[in-house]
Amino acid sequence: MGALQAYEWAVRVPEGVERIAAVCGAARCGALNRIFLRSLEAALQADAAWDPRLCRFTRRPTRGLKAFASIYAGWGVGEAFYVDRGYEAAGYASADVFLEQSYLPAFAGCDADDLLAQVRK
Repeated sequence: MGALQAYEWAVRVPEGVERIAAVCGAARCGALNRIFLRSLEAALQADAAWDPRLCRFTRRPTRGLKAFASIYAGWGVGEAFYVDRGYEAAGYASADVFLEQSYLPAFAGCDADDLLAQVRK
């Protein structure tokens, strides 16, 4: 999604952007990607730590981060990684072990408010 960010900065602050390098990106977020991002947002906000009045988390949303990571693991490495058992080549005994030892711990320490800002952008 870096290309989307590059386009955004070039449009919003053209005097501050001399050039952009939008590699493998699109000028707009496609419908499928938008729905995927909304699922990540919904997973985080379903956690009891989300305060809709404050529009932020009041504490670390442990369950929300786990749901976020579980959803993202299905998209982050692509279908072929699972179909071709790429997780085995990466040293994991199964797809479930890959999720448990890779994506879940990687997202467990993330700032959930920051993740929301990223998926909304």
